[in-house]
Amino acid sequence: MKSDIMADQVLQYLSRSESQVVRKRKTVVIEQSLAEIVSRKGTITAADVVTEAADESHPLHEFFEWDDSEAARKFRLTQAVAMIIGTKYVCSLVERRGKGKTQKAIAGASSSVQVRRWLPAFSEAGFRERSDVLADEEARKSLVERKLSVLRGWCRSVTDIDELKAIREGLEAMLT
Repeated sequence: MKSDIMADQVLQYLSRSESQVVRKRKTVVIEQSLAEIVSRKGTITAADVVTEAADESHPLHEFFEWDDSEAARKFRLTQAVAMIIGTKYVCSLVERRGKGKTQKAIAGASSSVQVRRWLPAFSEAGFRERSDVLADEEARKSLVERKLSVLRGWCRSVTDIDELKAIREGLEAMLT
């Protein structure tokens, strides 16, 4: 293996701070690039980002898939996931009419709600039937924790919206 060091050169090891090499994390690069677009245009759209990132010298260029066949395959996978999570069950509240008797749906639009039919399997790749996930103790526990995490995230995301303060505070009290 050939060395790139010439006879009159000495290899020196420096820490990152000593070398003053600044490595920008992906999120910082993205945030700075998006802020720059907004400062120029006043708003931002996905189309703006893709158009600007198409330039190979743009900081966001490396974060996109530019091979059209691979991008198309990934987009089809995204569409398939959207189909999976877009498939719903309608849950209706029912009234029990005594032991062994038939159940009757409670009337009224507020008595039914749509829920996802398939949920992430958690212990394996893919999605499973909702009733299977809810019946599996480990999968159910993972689902509950994920939903609680979503609620916590929602609370953080509305910290500065006074109209939602009472709801946020009530949720936060319940989540602690």
